[in-house]
Amino acid sequence: MNLFVAVVSDSTGETAESMLHAALSQFSGLDVSIERHRLVRDVEQVEELVHSFSQKGGQLVVSTLVKRDVRAELVRATQKYNVGYVSMLEPLVDKISGLTGLQPIQEPGVIRRLDGDYLRRVKAIEFTLRCDDGQSPELMHEADIVLFGVSRAGKTPLSIWLALKGYAVSNVPLLPGIAPDRRVWDVDPLKRVGLLISPERLRAIRCERILAMGLDPDRASYANLDRIKSELSEAEELMKKLHCRIYDSTNQSYEELARNILEDLNLL
Repeated sequence: MNLFVAVVSDSTGETAESMLHAALSQFSGLDVSIERHRLVRDVEQVEELVHSFSQKGGQLVVSTLVKRDVRAELVRATQKYNVGYVSMLEPLVDKISGLTGLQPIQEPGVIRRLDGDYLRRVKAIEFTLRCDDGQSPELMHEADIVLFGVSRAGKTPLSIWLALKGYAVSNVPLLPGIAPDRRVWDVDPLKRVGLLISPERLRAIRCERILAMGLDPDRASYANLDRIKSELSEAEELMKKLHCRIYDSTNQSYEELARNILEDLNLL
């Protein structure tokens, strides 16, 4: 399935694009094209932008505009040309304003000036998405953390959480009977982290996944408890050979896991 998205920003557009990629990572089978419109700060820029995008078959506009008048014009134009619209910042800004009684300053680009770690986090998110689930193994040596675990142990959400803290993560799936990419042995052992989970919890997660696909978990070896126990045992054995720091995700939030990992790796 194809999806044609326009990212519209009054600054560089990196915030919107990073959030977009994080959302897109939850969908498989999408062929996504992105059109970027940066430094959109005047009402006069909006009409032609949306008209041109719609003429090319555009389906969705993603925005991080902060000026109300420009944002309102973008909403009007997307409605006029029947294009989907999502504001990444507006709901959160409005909620904070409502709770505090303060009014937003509506100054484009202020995020980048206020946050000196902004670019680092953006780059970490981009790297982590690119190296999710064994992708781009040639970049593994550039990662701050290389995360190992079986399917559905929580590697991707933990990786994203760490990336939001500014750390580039390569996550490597451990598949039963299949050796991981040989380059894992070249990674600095201090960067290697293993993620385990209880067999019962993993089975429950996998059953939910199978049911969501319209299949019967009782007929799937993927969710068989004995197979899961064997898979976890094999994975743990490999993690120990790799000298990974090993963590259990069964009863910990991703926030807690991320903090523990960063503390143990002396990255905080």
